[in-house]
Amino acid sequence: MARFFKTTFLIFYALLAFYLAGPHPIPPALTTELPQVEKAPYEWAQYFQNRERTLARLRPDNQARIVWADSTQKQKSKYSLVYLHGFSASQGEGFPLHRETAQRFGANLVLARLDQHGLDDPEAFKKISPASLLASAKEALHIGRQVGHKVILMCTSTGGTLGLYLASGNHPEIAALILYAPLVDFYSPALGLLDKAWGLQIARLVAGSAYFVRKNAPPKIRQYWNTQYRLEATVALKSLVAATMQRRTFAKVKVPVFMGYYYRDEEYQDKTVSVAAARRMFAQLGTAPNQKQQVAFPEAGHHVICSQYTSRDLPGVRQATFHFLEK
Repeated sequence: MARFFKTTFLIFYALLAFYLAGPHPIPPALTTELPQVEKAPYEWAQYFQNRERTLARLRPDNQARIVWADSTQKQKSKYSLVYLHGFSASQGEGFPLHRETAQRFGANLVLARLDQHGLDDPEAFKKISPASLLASAKEALHIGRQVGHKVILMCTSTGGTLGLYLASGNHPEIAALILYAPLVDFYSPALGLLDKAWGLQIARLVAGSAYFVRKNAPPKIRQYWNTQYRLEATVALKSLVAATMQRRTFAKVKVPVFMGYYYRDEEYQDKTVSVAAARRMFAQLGTAPNQKQQVAFPEAGHHVICSQYTSRDLPGVRQATFHFLEK
């Protein structure tokens, strides 16, 4: 009997050692430091145009760009609005609310495009890393402060992950942070395995493929979202979340914060990101209580609450956003 237990223990220990020694991503070394390159506002628009036109496989209307409050002047505005879209998405994810908000406040609008996004290439996401996603967001915020004296950061899902992390960097130009369904954690606990040992291999086994594939997506979803991409990108995304979405990050956020999400009850709620985790984050923010607001939109019916292509309560989201910013 003793030999049996000893053998069982040794087998268990060997299997555990094999698992822990398996392939896993290296935790990323990230900072909130922004680029320092200075350009005139109109030069940043040209920078975007020159870069985006070199991408032969960029889908229509997915390009990064600046939408001017006054296209005849192209000058720095009192506020700029920087829109950070979510994972696998594009600026269409926030349309038309980002444009309507910018117009309402006379703000130049910076529409970011996260690394490798918007490309009609299922292999592109293999190149994504936590650092490359963050670099895209840093660039957008830096350009935002070049074209606006103060910056409103409007973010959806993974954009919210990036926006929260950047707002923790004490950048004085950030005037407010608008979070729609921020990715603080995933709804599915199983996705927590992605950045652990053998995470990618397990994901491939479950998917039966090296790709995530969304079938039968409507035309507008196929235009503004990547509906097929490499699973390596999901590992990078989980690594980003694990490295940044921590209590110490939230405590450093001092700016006014609006957070909205789809939630009616335990059955009818956002099942992409964890509403419970977002609520915990909200309570841990360093923002003064009278400068932060969270709103559940029970009729939104979708993870993406701010897009005309997905949300069933865009008017409600619009009204709540405007009300918060006008206070």
